Amino acid sequence: ELLVVQFGRFQTDLPYRAEVLRGIGAAGYGEVIYPLHVREPAVENFLRFLAAPVRVGSQGEHRAEPWFQVIDQEAYSRVLPTTPDVLFEYDRNGEFFGHWRAAFGGVADGPGARQPPLHIPVAAAEAARFRDPANRPVIVLFPGASARQKRWPVRHFAQLARGLHQHYGPRYRLVLAGSPADDEHARRIQQAAGAAVPLENLCGQTSLLALAALLGQASLLISNDTVAAHLAVQLGTPCLVVLMGENYGKFFPYPPGLHQAPCRCLFPPIMEARFAQGNFQPPGHDPAIASITPERVLAAASELLAAS
Repeated sequence: ELLVVQFGRFQTDLPYRAEVLRGIGAAGYGEVIYPLHVREPAVENFLRFLAAPVRVGSQGEHRAEPWFQVIDQEAYSRVLPTTPDVLFEYDRNGEFFGHWRAAFGGVADGPGARQPPLHIPVAAAEAARFRDPANRPVIVLFPGASARQKRWPVRHFAQLARGLHQHYGPRYRLVLAGSPADDEHARRIQQAAGAAVPLENLCGQTSLLALAALLGQASLLISNDTVAAHLAVQLGTPCLVVLMGENYGKFFPYPPGLHQAPCRCLFPPIMEARFAQGNFQPPGHDPAIASITPERVLAAASELLAAS
C-alpha cells in the first residue's frame, strides 16, 4: 500500500495534518524503517506520530544540533550507527541494512563481491523510435538538473555543441534530451549554438523508458549531475558528467566495479584542487559549475569518443 503525504501541506495545514495522522495511526504499523543518511527534521519528526513499537533510523551525518538528540530519543526506538567516512550511496545503504539485519536477529553481510551493473530492459519499439535513418552514432546532451546551481550554463552547452559539430561534422547525430521542464533550456541552447549546428531537441518527448532506449544507443552522454547519467552508467553507455562535486564519492564518481563503460567526471577547478589535497568534505558554499569550461568538456568528450 502506498500512502502519499504532501509534506509541505502537512507542515502548514493543520486539518490535513490531523487527517493524515489519523489515517496512519489507524493502520497499526508494527515497524517503521527510515534508512536515509541525510537527516531531515520535518520527515523524521513525522515518524514520532506513527506509534509503531519498532522505529529504526540512521545516525546519519553525525550532526550535533540539539534537535537531533530530541528526534533520536522521541522518534526512534533504535538508531543504527554509521561511519563518518564518505561512502558511495550503494555502500551506505548496505551499511544501514547490514546493521539492521544484525540488530534484529539476522546475519550481517560481509564485504563480498559487488553485484554486476543493472541491465535495464528496453523494448524494441522504443529502441527503433530513436534509431537514426543514416545509422549515425548519437551524442546526447542532457542540460537539465533538479537544482539551478547544478545546471551547466546554456552558453556552455551551446559552445560545446558548436565544438562537437566543428570537430566531427555530420559524423555524429547531436541530440538534446530531458523532461518537459528542460525544453526551454534546450531551445535556448539551440538558438545560442546557431542554425548551422544540427542540434535535435527531444526534451519532453521521452518517457523514462524511452530515455533509456535513447541512451542505450548513444556513443556518449554529456550530462549534468542527474538521472540521465545514472541511467547511462547502468546501460553501459560512456558518459561525461559535469558537476559541482559537493557530494564527491556519494553519487559520483562511481566505483570502478559498478560500470561497464567509461564514466568521467569534471569538477570546478577549485574543487579539483581540494580533491588533490585529499579534502572531500562539502564546501561552505556551492562551487561555480560555470567555471568548468566548454574547452575542457570538449577535450574530455573527444578522448571518450576516441576510446570507444
